[in-house]
Amino acid sequence: MTATDTEKYNIYRILEVLVLIFLGVLIEYKRVIFAFKNKISINKYYFITGVALVIFVVLPYGFMAQFGVAHLGSIKGTIFLVLINLKTRSILSILAGIFLARSLSAFESNKQIS
Repeated sequence: MTATDTEKYNIYRILEVLVLIFLGVLIEYKRVIFAFKNKISINKYYFITGVALVIFVVLPYGFMAQFGVAHLGSIKGTIFLVLINLKTRSILSILAGIFLARSLSAFESNKQIS
C-alpha cells in the first residue's frame, strides 16, 4: 500500500467507526432523550470506557502495522488481531457508542426508562 492508499483507508475506517458509534448511541436513544430533557449528569466510568474504546478503534493503520504479526497466544498478537479484524472493530465501535450514551445520565441499573 502506498501512502495515499493508507490515508484513504484511514479516512474510510474513521468514517465507518463514527457511523457505528452513532448506531450505538441510537440503540440507547431513550436514555439520550431522557438525559437532554432532564439534567445531564456524566457517569465517569461509562465515559472513560467509551472514550478509551473510541481511541482504541480509531488507531491509524500505520500504528497497527507497527505491532506486526506475532504468535496468536501472545498479547501482541491478540491486540493486532483485534485492531485488524473488521467484525471485532465494528462490535467495539457500537459498544463505544452505547457506553457514551449511557454516560450521559447516571441511573441505577434496575431503573427502567419509559
